[in-house]
Amino acid sequence: MITPQILILTAIQTEAKPIACILGLARQGDVWLNREATICLRMIGIGGRRLPAIEPSAAPKFIILAGLAGALNPQLKVGEIVLDECPDSLKTGFSGHLGRIHSADRLATTPKAKADLFASTGAMAVEMEAHVVRPWVSQLSSAFIHIRAISDSASEELNPRLLRLVDEFGRVKVKVIATELIRRPAVLPELLHLAASGRKSTGALAKAVKWMVNYIQA
Repeated sequence: MITPQILILTAIQTEAKPIACILGLARQGDVWLNREATICLRMIGIGGRRLPAIEPSAAPKFIILAGLAGALNPQLKVGEIVLDECPDSLKTGFSGHLGRIHSADRLATTPKAKADLFASTGAMAVEMEAHVVRPWVSQLSSAFIHIRAISDSASEELNPRLLRLVDEFGRVKVKVIATELIRRPAVLPELLHLAASGRKSTGALAKAVKWMVNYIQA
């Protein structure tokens, strides 16, 4: 494991690739690196099950957990950015939303489930990795930054079956999708909608992460 100044973690490939592209990172095996190896990007899988082993003495200065999240606050729109934990200095100049992001072990798929979480937690959004990443970072000396882009609104219902169409890193299972489309052609509009929302959200996420990296390195 290379020890960079900044380690960026994403759950899935569709989150990782736009960030790697905007930062000019090149893939080397399981990670993406800049030329100086001061920035490292790696995927940790849905639910954060693939965290790397890092010795405390070799911890990066900053660990950024970046990805997509579902909105709990009804005012949040697809593509908007929410920043939770971070050093106070990074809040200066940040143009997105500052607020809590709830971490759960399962997908919130219905407007009612999202509304219930909003009422019980007061969080602006929900995701599935920070509850695993946060304790891991606490064993290191790294500053933790948690940033998310909204991929689905609080009023939007998600089909939980769609998770079966990708692997733990969000890579498409082509044969499974083909079978699903044959059996349930009505799923195609859902897939197209998710793809469009994903492009908008990951593009916004990449820009936010680039701003943060530039701020750190300034």
